[in-house]
Amino acid sequence: MDFKGTFLALQSRLLYFSWTVLLILIYLAVAVASYDCARNIALSEAKISIGKDMLHRSWIASHGGIYVSLDENTSPNQRLSHIKDRDFEAIGKKFTLMNHEYALSQIMGDYSKRYGAQTRATSKLLLNPKNRPDQWEIVALDKVEQTRDPYYELDDIEGEEYFRLMKPMTMKKECLKCHSNQGYEVGDVGGGASVAIPMKELYENAFKQSAIALAAFSFLWSLGMIAIYLYFKNFSVYVNGRDELYERYSRGLVNMMEQKNSYTAGHSSRVAHYSKLIAKEMRLSDSDCELVRKAATLHDIGKIGIEDSVFFKPSKLNADERKRVQEHVELSYKALSEISIFDDVKEIVRNHHERYDGGGYPRGTLGQKTPLLAQILAQADAFDAMTTHRVYKNKKSISEAFKEISELSGKQFNPEIVKATLEALKDIVIDQNNHDK
Repeated sequence: MDFKGTFLALQSRLLYFSWTVLLILIYLAVAVASYDCARNIALSEAKISIGKDMLHRSWIASHGGIYVSLDENTSPNQRLSHIKDRDFEAIGKKFTLMNHEYALSQIMGDYSKRYGAQTRATSKLLLNPKNRPDQWEIVALDKVEQTRDPYYELDDIEGEEYFRLMKPMTMKKECLKCHSNQGYEVGDVGGGASVAIPMKELYENAFKQSAIALAAFSFLWSLGMIAIYLYFKNFSVYVNGRDELYERYSRGLVNMMEQKNSYTAGHSSRVAHYSKLIAKEMRLSDSDCELVRKAATLHDIGKIGIEDSVFFKPSKLNADERKRVQEHVELSYKALSEISIFDDVKEIVRNHHERYDGGGYPRGTLGQKTPLLAQILAQADAFDAMTTHRVYKNKKSISEAFKEISELSGKQFNPEIVKATLEALKDIVIDQNNHDK
């Protein structure tokens, strides 16, 4: 595969990979967020449950307790036995006084049975052994006593995950009816309301949401892959069409030049070949090797605008004629500037007659200020001029050309390019029948 084809293939694969990784990362973020959402829902449910319980507790406490009928689940509160009117009978039923803590315990028990959320009041100083805290609640009670803020985290209960929350319960004046003998005072944290929300159903919902998101992202991924494929397919057609147009323009310009100026026949193609060999020897990128080849193909098109009499003159050129010949680089630059597809080569062409020592034209740039590819083109152009016949000089052998190039190293030519030229062209074979007619 050619360089551009390989580059486009690598670009497309990189875009495929990037698109895939991007969607995977977004999906993972969505999946994680759905499970975070499940935990946030559990926190909200826990807060609502505790808030409801605390509201009931506060309301009952503010009324000094409530009377309820006795049944198999509700028996008289032994810690209120000192109250004279704790129990009474009316309308054929027996009633007992229920304080806020006892009522809260009953409410929490009923709520847990009906909705699955485990709620209860507990304390480290117990009046009712049924309210003994488990290991998590012991830790939570220590936390809420220290901070007086709710404490919550995920916990395992009998192999299942629950979201657990503990909210401190502070002693009020009414509470001391039952708890005064425990040493509590008004405002002390006497325990906590504990709730455990089962996570199984919430996680199942989060999994369903993740599955739906996965299906959506898979569809989006497919659309993206198709879009990338179509883009690179169309872009490849555009690039190939542009390259074909480039070669057509190049051939047309070179043919025009060679038909007008027969002595340059074959010169451009040879210089293009030499330039690419030198660039490869210097280990330049494939794109730079191709770029200098294209520039070399077009480097002399400005000669179309110069009179044949100048080029066919067998004797030395005078100052005006030499100036006229030198104008061909600017003419080449202007011609290439008129066609946008030649934008990448026009500066190389413009500078291919500059010298390493600054004695070249059209601007006399010094050393490394001249673009490297233009310096390579200058070297290849000079080598071909030395080894081909012109009306004003005989051609040199390859060894003679190498000797002259070596002598001009550091003067007319870049020493690094000279070294690469001697190596790249050492095995070159020049057609002995070629006289550049």
